[in-house]
Amino acid sequence: MNTKERLINIIKHYNISNSEFEKSIGVSNGYVNNSPKTLNENKAKKITEKYPKINPIWLLTGKGNMLKDLAIENNKNVIIGNNNNSNLPANTENKLLEQNSKLIDQNSKLIEITQEQSKQISVLITKL
Repeated sequence: MNTKERLINIIKHYNISNSEFEKSIGVSNGYVNNSPKTLNENKAKKITEKYPKINPIWLLTGKGNMLKDLAIENNKNVIIGNNNNSNLPANTENKLLEQNSKLIDQNSKLIEITQEQSKQISVLITKL
């Protein structure tokens, strides 16, 4: 599931329009339809602040459940979001969200490098 599909799922869940969602997170009209491959940390943070039930791991990666409550229920060993039973510092979620965003960016760059190297290898093979 790509970023646009995840954003649309949020919009459908909250039964709002694309423009209402875009306005609520402070982005321009058309952002959802032209969403980037990955969310930057500021956008992800705005979304999870405005829609606190959204699982930030799902938002960034598409893995797991969209809603925190379901994510916690399905995996008792993983603490996601603010939980009164948590012994984690209050800013842990934001730090994890930031780290995940950086890792996603790094992975995207590595994929691009790998694809470019693959093209170069193909060119070299044809010259043999």
